[in-house]
Amino acid sequence: MTPLRRIWQRHVVEVWEDAEAESAAARAAAPPGRLDIEMTVVVVSALLTMIALRYYGLPSRAHWFVDAVDLLGLDGVSNRLDHALFESAQREFNGQVFWAVFRIIVYSAAPLIIGRWVLRRSPARLGWNTTGWRDHLGVYLVLFALMMPLVVAASFDAAFREQYPFYAPPEGESLWPRFWIWEGLYLGQFVALEWFFRGFLVHGLKDRVGAMSVLVMLGPYVAIHLTKPAPEAVGSIVAGLVLGALSLRSGMVLWGALLHFGVAISIDLLVLAHDGRVF
Repeated sequence: MTPLRRIWQRHVVEVWEDAEAESAAARAAAPPGRLDIEMTVVVVSALLTMIALRYYGLPSRAHWFVDAVDLLGLDGVSNRLDHALFESAQREFNGQVFWAVFRIIVYSAAPLIIGRWVLRRSPARLGWNTTGWRDHLGVYLVLFALMMPLVVAASFDAAFREQYPFYAPPEGESLWPRFWIWEGLYLGQFVALEWFFRGFLVHGLKDRVGAMSVLVMLGPYVAIHLTKPAPEAVGSIVAGLVLGALSLRSGMVLWGALLHFGVAISIDLLVLAHDGRVF
């Protein structure tokens, strides 16, 4: 068997067959209609999550948050928030903090709430675990190495340089502390994102639709990339399929989150390096 065929057999065929076998066993054991209810709730929660991100998670739309704090009678706090998000000299940084924290909370809500009360599964069964992490490290390192030439090439593209990094310190400002604080929040956002897409959606739907849960997850995942440069939007299809299949195989999202962040911080630093901000 050729190396490529071995990779295909191990990471595609075997993953598909195992997921289908687990799904068949789950469908046979579940009460009638139970898995249909679970799938409906998971899919609707994914749609609501996408709506929340689009209409409430952008810094330019953060007025609702200020108003909500004001309704609680915390006038002083709401005034400070309004200033920080819309008037302060650091409003760009503060807005990105809002963006990241909102996503960490929203992406984590469905796995925690629906995973516990509807799917009746622990976070570990939805990918939040490190069991056997050494066994899967190698394939993620290979993927990172394969991605780096594409990342370097993208860093020269005007569309990518206009998009990234999401927070670039003003001219004359050191990368420390704000840029690195932002990257820490960026990492947290990727962990939550991977848990939502490759954990909650993939493993939350696996019992009902088997390996096809990866394709169901792919729709909303690609949707969040539609405001990005076209090559990245197209690439999100491949990335979603690969990371989804790896999550099915490993049962964990840790390495997927670190791979995702590794690629993201690499392009951030490369773009800044082109502008003479790193070296």
